[in-house]
Amino acid sequence: MIDWEKPLWGDPAQDLGHMLAPTTTFWKTDVILEDCIVQDFITEYQVAVNGRINMGDLRTRVNIFLPVTCLRGITWCAMAYVEYRKPGRAIANPETFEKIKAYLSDDFLEKIHLFLLK
Repeated sequence: MIDWEKPLWGDPAQDLGHMLAPTTTFWKTDVILEDCIVQDFITEYQVAVNGRINMGDLRTRVNIFLPVTCLRGITWCAMAYVEYRKPGRAIANPETFEKIKAYLSDDFLEKIHLFLLK
């Protein structure tokens, strides 16, 4: 897996945590992965790596990054919401603003709350 936005060598758990977090999967879709799918993906990733790099306790590390990524995504959306409401904003994408509002909805925040409690 290569993160073309920020290609560097680091802990695979960070990229996996970002990729599998509900705040990432929900951005361009309406998908929030169930925990069993997240855990199966981690298992398949470890199988695909096939010992080429030391994974250590990858699952534990991914599960540390997941809530951090969720909180980062929510706080980014709160900041973006404020920016989008400024008068005379030069760039305004209605679809993006609707998605930002969806992230800050009670329904989505409750889903994230339940995700963080597991």
